[in-house]
Amino acid sequence: MNIIDFLNSNDHSLSGKNARVTFVNEEPYIYRFVSEIGGNETINDFRIIDIEDGLYQLAYIHDGQMIADIVDLNRHIIKSTSMNNGVLSVKNGGFRFVTETYEDDDTPFTNKEKAVDFWLRYFDRHDETAIDDYLEEPYIQHNPTVPDGVEAFRNEFHDRFFTDMKECHTEVKHVSSNDGIVFIHDFLQSSPTKKGHAGVDIFRFENGRIVEHWDVIQRMPDESKNDHPMF
Repeated sequence: MNIIDFLNSNDHSLSGKNARVTFVNEEPYIYRFVSEIGGNETINDFRIIDIEDGLYQLAYIHDGQMIADIVDLNRHIIKSTSMNNGVLSVKNGGFRFVTETYEDDDTPFTNKEKAVDFWLRYFDRHDETAIDDYLEEPYIQHNPTVPDGVEAFRNEFHDRFFTDMKECHTEVKHVSSNDGIVFIHDFLQSSPTKKGHAGVDIFRFENGRIVEHWDVIQRMPDESKNDHPMF
């Protein structure tokens, strides 16, 4: 199967994206995940293997070379291994999505990036459009004070974060993802005069959308029996 057949028959998340690849001592070039190839370029047996959130292996044959690229979208790096006439070559470089005009494309792509964007847009910048951009039915809620459902989330938190806590400030301290689940360790301060809370919010993704949520919350202490900071 060639790259045209692959991208026409598979609705992969990378389809339609462009990336700038920069290897050491080489001119940058554009890596296109498109269903059309111009000129005489030939790419055969193209495969995309999803290793984990934001980590892919791209394997294909290009002009007689067998190539396997490991792309890490979280760190914006690529490792390319090729075999040509029995000679193995390995090179490392940078990998970053770009727009059609070759500007950096920082649109959230991985589950990790989407979860952080949702969290900060809604709880810190008070942008309710984040709900429509990221939450999906059936939305399962494990916080016992909030009903299930996207509209229940919208109704439950509107008054809290847009009236009672309109000065709310949040920060993402740590974030990790695994097997469709993103863990955010965060700080939330309802107003500048409050000490705030440390929390862990857990989001489960399906098809790039948030469909389930858990959280645990810990009040910032007045004093501590150890010298370690909360974050």
